[in-house]
Amino acid sequence: MRLLILHHDRADLRQIETHYVFAFCPHWENQGVEVVHLAGCAHLPPADLVLLHVDLSVVPERFSRALRAYPRVWNRTCLDIRKRRLPDRGLLLAAPGGYPGPVIIKTDLNCGGFSERTLFRKLKWTSDPRELWRNFQAARTPEQRSYPIYPTAADVPAAVWRDPDRVVEKFLPEREGDSYVVRWAYFCGARQMAFRSVSTKPVVRWSPGDVERPIPISPEIVAYRERIGLDYGKIDYVEHEGRSLVLDVNKTIGGPGRSERDSFLTGQLAPGLLEWYSA
Repeated sequence: MRLLILHHDRADLRQIETHYVFAFCPHWENQGVEVVHLAGCAHLPPADLVLLHVDLSVVPERFSRALRAYPRVWNRTCLDIRKRRLPDRGLLLAAPGGYPGPVIIKTDLNCGGFSERTLFRKLKWTSDPRELWRNFQAARTPEQRSYPIYPTAADVPAAVWRDPDRVVEKFLPEREGDSYVVRWAYFCGARQMAFRSVSTKPVVRWSPGDVERPIPISPEIVAYRERIGLDYGKIDYVEHEGRSLVLDVNKTIGGPGRSERDSFLTGQLAPGLLEWYSA
């Protein structure tokens, strides 16, 4: 079979350390899959399966239009992963009143809008005006590297509530003693795998030393993955008072690093492509 991995026109396909998909490719090729990378959707070749791998929070509509002729497209319907657009997370707050608990401030765009800012510097002024405008808006937004936590929604500065680029969410952490826990669920076609990270800091970020052995994935997260059409990607979530709460969705997994976990993960998940295709 032939797999077409479709990137944005301005993606640098030489930077193979930027995304997990490049680490999956040797596994797929060893399984007999012909892998073709393409930047841009103007001239699409024949393919048995397309992985839509545009590293933006909102995939430009022209990619969806160009892929209508392909019967099998991974992430065809997972096109907008802004936090305000992700369904049924139950975390967003719209105003200071009505919620007495702690809250956390994040960016509406995935990963603080880093991809949008990076892409804007590469876009030509002859590009689609809507794409230019969206990425210009992201580029002018101050980069938010941390997620501040406030005791209550009433303590959040008024400017944050007025800022369309930031969101205020309920802070509902998973605790283990004095530590905080976040779960990372990875999906690749018919296969899935999850890990936990434990930290003394309330905002848990991935670190090789903090990641434990694989864990079962919550059925709620599996159902959520199916609902949003995430054939390939990652969901960050926590278990809080008996519920699985989605924190973030990523359809173009960043990395990999050089840890043993990365090699184990790609090796275990890669067969999910042919298993899904053959089902």
